[in-house]
Amino acid sequence: SVAAIPPDGSSFVIGHQAESRVYIINASLDIRIVGATYTNPWPNEQTCRPFPGGTYVDGSATEARFYKLTDLAVTPDGATVLVADRCNAAIRRIDVQTGEVGTLVRTARDLVTSQITESGPGFASFWLPQNIDIAPNGTLIVVSDDVGAIYKVDILSRNTNLIAGSTSWHPSVYGGYQDGFGTTARFYAPAGVAFSP
Repeated sequence: SVAAIPPDGSSFVIGHQAESRVYIINASLDIRIVGATYTNPWPNEQTCRPFPGGTYVDGSATEARFYKLTDLAVTPDGATVLVADRCNAAIRRIDVQTGEVGTLVRTARDLVTSQITESGPGFASFWLPQNIDIAPNGTLIVVSDDVGAIYKVDILSRNTNLIAGSTSWHPSVYGGYQDGFGTTARFYAPAGVAFSP
């Protein structure tokens, strides 16, 4: 499981990876459960296989669905929980007060052909987001470990930019170890991201 605490310490958020559900616990120990109950036919697999009935659902706390959530972050104002929804290739957002689930950004790629099929606010070139963190100014950082790419997302505009690494699976640019500026740097399966104080 993964967990996050808002800056004001007003709640505690737990992401249950096996259940693909989020638990929001407030100071009074009231618990809000976000995510519909469903049975994963491949609970022990690490891959993102197609799921009968679908797993990508925005909506109320009882209607929404996630698929292999891998990280959480809380916005500086404590009002929104952001979820790295890995197998849906999206960053989802949860309203802490209502439990309503929406999408901040999702992949612009066809995950079978890898071709970019969408563009504009709300779409990103990442593949499978693994880790996220939020800067004090509200900028979201997303690590897509499969190709070793790191992105920044403007939460208000929903625009996404690659800031380091590569988005290509081609052996000549994928992975490796290389220091450098921005997209000249290379990472191999980066896991985790955090801001210095």
